[in-house]
Amino acid sequence: MHLEIIFKDPNRKKIFLSKTKTLCAVILSYHLLTWFTGCPFRFFFGISCPGCGMTRALLAALRLDFAAAFSYHPLFFLLPFFLLGYYLDPWINWSRHYLLLGSVAALFVLTYLVRLLFLHDPVVTWHPASGTLLKPFFHLLNIKLPG
Repeated sequence: MHLEIIFKDPNRKKIFLSKTKTLCAVILSYHLLTWFTGCPFRFFFGISCPGCGMTRALLAALRLDFAAAFSYHPLFFLLPFFLLGYYLDPWINWSRHYLLLGSVAALFVLTYLVRLLFLHDPVVTWHPASGTLLKPFFHLLNIKLPG
């Protein structure tokens, strides 16, 4: 199918192509940044971020290994909905969906806290003494933390 068939309105085609270019630029930037540091949040602070494991989960899901995907990040299945919302943004009245967006954000935070504090998850870790920005302070104050 050609984009002309899908998007008869040239404005929709322009928006679609613009969003696709932006998404590709973000993915490329993320890949280049993480190529050297891994997770930037973990690199700087020594603490996993709420999205830690999402890339590995998506790659596992693309291999149809959903058990591994769930173990890397239990909310991996929400990403296609975010992408759909990103592309449909000009045609969605988001003011009617604040409760849904707030609920998803709360679910991400809750999942993160449970994984960090209670599950001893190997993907989500807490090692602030190893963070690039925090390491000098721990060294200066002579604080020894495990990890």
